[in-house]
Amino acid sequence: MFQGLDLNDLMNKAKDLQKQLQEKKNQSAKELFEASVGGGMIRVKMNGNFELVSLEINNEILADKAILEDLMKAALNEVLRKVKESQSGGININDIMAGFDLSKLGGFTGGDKK
Repeated sequence: MFQGLDLNDLMNKAKDLQKQLQEKKNQSAKELFEASVGGGMIRVKMNGNFELVSLEINNEILADKAILEDLMKAALNEVLRKVKESQSGGININDIMAGFDLSKLGGFTGGDKK
């Protein structure tokens, strides 16, 4: 079923990917990420460990609870997206798996069952 597939090479590539992801995570942990929404009405800062470092709310928006809630959600979602992107950015699974003929896995991947 796995005839012609170099499992050692596959395992080495998986280890390389794991190492790259850990390096990105470690690098990201040292960074500070910021998002601003509503024309600067709300600003949030978060570190790479997903800890909220600061939250600034403009006094003008305090009177409208619904808008305040929506903008806070938007700001937090945006800064979370930035942290996640930083931790995985630049790593492409297709580059790592280049050269592997996954068809050699046969029925294992749901493909041709020879």
